[in-house]
Amino acid sequence: MPQSCRRLTSELESLKVLKEKLDLELIGLPQTGKLEDLVLVRDIKNNLEQKLKEFQKQIVVIEWQGFYFDSLKMPGAVEKKKNYHKIQALNEHTVAVRSIQVLPDGQIVSGGDDGAIIIREVHQQGGYYKKQILKTKRADIPYALQVLPDSRIIVGYDSGAMIIWELDQVSNCYKAQVIKEGEEELGLVNNLRFLPNGRIIAGYEKGQIVIWDLDKEGKYFKTQTLKEGYGMPLNTMQVLPDGRIVSSYAEGPIVIWKTDEQGKYFEDQVFNAGGVETVFALQVLPDGRMVAGYNKSGNIIIWEADQQGFYYEGQSFKESDSGYICAMQVLPDGRIIAGYSRGGVIIWEVNQQGKYVKAQTLDEKAEGRYFSAAASLSVLPDGRIFSGYGDGRILVWDGDKVD
Repeated sequence: MPQSCRRLTSELESLKVLKEKLDLELIGLPQTGKLEDLVLVRDIKNNLEQKLKEFQKQIVVIEWQGFYFDSLKMPGAVEKKKNYHKIQALNEHTVAVRSIQVLPDGQIVSGGDDGAIIIREVHQQGGYYKKQILKTKRADIPYALQVLPDSRIIVGYDSGAMIIWELDQVSNCYKAQVIKEGEEELGLVNNLRFLPNGRIIAGYEKGQIVIWDLDKEGKYFKTQTLKEGYGMPLNTMQVLPDGRIVSSYAEGPIVIWKTDEQGKYFEDQVFNAGGVETVFALQVLPDGRMVAGYNKSGNIIIWEADQQGFYYEGQSFKESDSGYICAMQVLPDGRIIAGYSRGGVIIWEVNQQGKYVKAQTLDEKAEGRYFSAAASLSVLPDGRIFSGYGDGRILVWDGDKVD
């Protein structure tokens, strides 16, 4: 971040110099009236406007990165470690763990197909223990879970309902605020994202994406529904550093949504539309590149953006015999942690040639049990990794510090 600030300060000074040059030319323009002077002023003005747009874009990216990684409790770096090994197994869930997130105070929250949202805090000795279980009266299954920067937990359920769980400071227990009751026509809520302006973006199994805004009383209301028009189920969804939404659907297409001057989203671009594979996991690197994990080959593809923001396929890599991608987590330094259908968790990092290579496999088969899919992942700033599995276990991994 300090390096980014120094670069922006330098660019701001160059913008000031360019503005002063434009002002001087404008002052002298009425006296000459020459065509070449008009052309010069026009060129300076166009140059200034272009540089200003680029400067503003960098500001947006830095602000987003600060919000994004802070809301996930990921500061400017996650400690790099090697030789990972299991340090704890958490067995409170009885079936698949769909999501794991970190609360701002370091507590861990997970959601499982048993209908339970489990909050765990740290023992004085360093291990995690169950503190509280949150369930709806109907025992809905929490399909999507997102931690907000103020420690509230927003959950989307298989019934289509959305609930915000907030800690009551008096009772020290979480209380539910229902945003929306279940709606069968939309299907279950399988994706949730939160924007810096307070908006909630909810993705539904049947393909719709709903934008929720806050009113003056702090209550959420629906402002827009995005229908991508392909009639395909929504698989996964993320938000790019510039605020655009990216969503992937069954049978391959990836759609990017952009806002107009009124703040309404519209379809900006579609790619991978002819793909025969489905993107099961999607993450965004701090520089705006997208990391897509596929369901058949187990490929991970880096989608690069050109200067106009249009995406094209970059490098791809995979690990043989690991199965397909179930979950991914990207780190601020570009490392990728991927969970696979056959139970392995692989840490990928960039080598000196700029190519992704496998750093280590965290394989729960070594624990002597029948393996199940690594369905969810989360990472702490100190480098510890949490992996949730189809049989309900969560494994905590730690390693040795890399100097």
